[in-house]
Amino acid sequence: TLGANRDTKDEFYDQLDTIIRSIPKEEHLILLGDFNARVGADQTFGQPVLESWVGEMNENGQQLLELCSYHDLSITNSFFQTKPQHKVSWRHPRSMHWDQLDLIIIRRSALKCVLLTRTFHSADC
Repeated sequence: TLGANRDTKDEFYDQLDTIIRSIPKEEHLILLGDFNARVGADQTFGQPVLESWVGEMNENGQQLLELCSYHDLSITNSFFQTKPQHKVSWRHPRSMHWDQLDLIIIRRSALKCVLLTRTFHSADC
């Protein structure tokens, strides 16, 4: 979604919103993916969406956090004390700066079921 135009991004989030709404709240919901969303350290949304994070938020991150807040979802990657290298998943080829773009998102009510979320750089998918 990073290089997509505004209409394409809005359509993506509208479709995701529709899918989330279609799943009963009693059912488990797990979203996994490369959202190209830098959620940053902004505490506007705070718990329960985001616990601790680093970096700056981008437009995709803002849109994703709004979706999570609306649907009472949490980004599990941010809820565990891990080494910085276990939080990041992608390195920019020119700047060599690391970011966390691959996220795991669940219903806040299911947070107690998650034991650990971290990045494994050896995975080549």
